Amino acid sequence: MKSSIAALVLVLSGSLSACGSSAPAPSATPTANPDTALLTLAEVREPLAGFNTVVHHVPDSDQPTLACQGAGLESLGARVMARREFDGSPTNRRLVNLHVATAVLDFDSVAKARAAYATVRGWLTKCPATLKSKHLIRHHDRPRSTTYPNGVGLFANATAAAPEACTECDTGWSDGQAVALVDGKRLVLVSLGQIVDLQIGPGEELAALMARATARAAAAA
Repeated sequence: MKSSIAALVLVLSGSLSACGSSAPAPSATPTANPDTALLTLAEVREPLAGFNTVVHHVPDSDQPTLACQGAGLESLGARVMARREFDGSPTNRRLVNLHVATAVLDFDSVAKARAAYATVRGWLTKCPATLKSKHLIRHHDRPRSTTYPNGVGLFANATAAAPEACTECDTGWSDGQAVALVDGKRLVLVSLGQIVDLQIGPGEELAALMARATARAAAAA
């Protein structure tokens, strides 16, 4: 009797092992590290060299990456995401007169990446700006389309008061915002906030940053 029970246990064990071996194996595809696709301090400093400011890396804050963001970036459904921020201050002054934020989001499929890009396009178009921010947006422009060697993108600009600089002048925050869909499944976001004369408007610095950001994101894909 004992030998019959032992034989039955062996048969059942073999059956369970066979069932287990037929289960799909975990994917061996490594998870890309989007940190390597983010702008570096040197890449941020180069196009901003003409400003009277010293740019340095700062810890990630709870501020939105884009001034017009309508929800947290987590809501876009990326498989993995990384962020990085930089501040700039004039020499020997505590005033922060420049802020750069960037994020890279990787998606499981082209369809998901395109859907996320469409969501960000909606943010830049309508500028809901529903997230807590240091500066209240008072005006925003409609986004403008652009292309890159490895993808497509949008630029938009928003403005806000800069009471830390002055209260009765034409100086304010100019918040340039950009998004690009790179190589089908990678989203790149860059924003450049600067305290400037709003009568003059922003320069070409954001375009230079975005060109570097998209090139780095494509090389790291």
